[in-house]
Amino acid sequence: MDSAKRMGFNGLNITFPCKQTVLPLLDELSDEARSIGAVNTVVIKDGKTIGYNTDCLGFAEGFKRGLEGAKRERVVQMGAGGAGSAVAYGLLQQGVQQLSIFDIEEERGMALVNNLNASFGDGRAVFGRDLEGWLKRADGLVNTTPIGMAKLPGILCHLNSFARICGWPRWCTFPLKPNC
Repeated sequence: MDSAKRMGFNGLNITFPCKQTVLPLLDELSDEARSIGAVNTVVIKDGKTIGYNTDCLGFAEGFKRGLEGAKRERVVQMGAGGAGSAVAYGLLQQGVQQLSIFDIEEERGMALVNNLNASFGDGRAVFGRDLEGWLKRADGLVNTTPIGMAKLPGILCHLNSFARICGWPRWCTFPLKPNC
């Protein structure tokens, strides 16, 4: 942040894996970024760094436009990092009744679940432990993990196996390849 200020930057884009680790380096956070616990945009104004989260709005708007009539009772989300936090907020804002968060780091997943329940009400988010069971009764599936990025190529193959077992997809925010 000091280098960006010194070089006269007006702002920064924050991406994986720094959306949460950047928080203590900022002078201020927008209300939404504070609630979500992640930042993807930093504005530098009058020598201060202010963190914002536009991921939530972007996801929610895309969800509204692309999945307007989708059933939203139960949704499974893979990933609880910076993007996952923003997407989870967006899903609950868009009327998802119960969101099950799955993450390989239980502590991070539980922290997100607790944060979501504090903002949206008890029971709206749960930490998932039975993926197959959740997928059988879920209305939708969202992947917010870094799987598929250049440094982590591939897809979530085990999800594809569950997809065949459970008759998926009802709706997904990422493609499932039929022959994994």
